[in-house]
Amino acid sequence: MLKPLLATALLTLLAACSSSAPPDSDVPGASAGVDQAMRQHAHAHNDYLHETPLIDALQRGFGSVEADVYRTLGGDLAVAHSLAEIRPGRTLRALYLEPLATRASSGDLVAQGQRLQLLVDLKSAGPATWQILESQLAEHGELFTRYDASGMHPGAVDVVVSGNRPRADMEAAAVRRSAYDGRLSDLDDPAPAAFMPLISADWAGEFGWDGSGEFPQAQRLKLQDAVRRTHAAGRKLRLYGTPDAPGEARDRLWCTLLAEGVDWLNTDDLDGLREFFQRAPCD
Repeated sequence: MLKPLLATALLTLLAACSSSAPPDSDVPGASAGVDQAMRQHAHAHNDYLHETPLIDALQRGFGSVEADVYRTLGGDLAVAHSLAEIRPGRTLRALYLEPLATRASSGDLVAQGQRLQLLVDLKSAGPATWQILESQLAEHGELFTRYDASGMHPGAVDVVVSGNRPRADMEAAAVRRSAYDGRLSDLDDPAPAAFMPLISADWAGEFGWDGSGEFPQAQRLKLQDAVRRTHAAGRKLRLYGTPDAPGEARDRLWCTLLAEGVDWLNTDDLDGLREFFQRAPCD
């Protein structure tokens, strides 16, 4: 068992989450509290590397999925970790946009009042790649959250752009269907949360603790400050590159992140994160 004070917040979260399980959760014996915790905190890093991209994560209740994209010579968006891994048919449309639209039309995407986050990491040149993304999102009507001069119009899916983010183009757009992924250097940025709803940071580069032993106090204070400033601006915090090998060290790290108020737990281990919430090891 982990130390009680590491993450009392997790127990509070699971006790408080009593809403119905989302319709896409088919894991036997899943409790409503676990489903809600997954929806609020589970981010599928490099989701497209799993056997069935998007669907595997949705079936386990993940609230956020991530896809890396490259602009192709034909003007499409290929989903791949590198240029060498681009394969025919593995496009953002085929792996994400069309399946999302299909599930939304059948009422099998998210529970009422909930939204899914799709983080799209632009690997090729930002402006041109982003324009293709926007045109493809626009093909799906009200499925994706839309932003214009009158404000934010929520859809079932919030798209956030990471990687080569063309900030000037995004800020100048009269209408857009994607938001901007900030960095720790943007903690005090005056942009509204509707433009920059997320702050992402490299755990290894900014912090570095691997979950073994005690969390260094200097790192804890830095994390607390980042969480405080992120939430004060109405944003959420995601820390990528956290150690992801199963074991007590990862449990301790995840418990600590939750206790300190980090919003998204970043993982490649879909079953591992769901099992973590089912075990509730932070007591």
